Amino acid sequence: MPMDDKATRFILKLMTHILHINRRHTEAFYPDHLAALPAVVNVI
Repeated sequence: MPMDDKATRFILKLMTHILHINRRHTEAFYPDHLAALPAVVNVI
């Protein structure tokens, strides 16, 4: 299904973005992004 493809690409982009932020900032930011991830996945 095209929708699954789109969602997968979006999630991969999001994960890459989170990892990139984690590299640039302290690990203190990381739990906040992890907490937001399930909410984003639920929207999809």
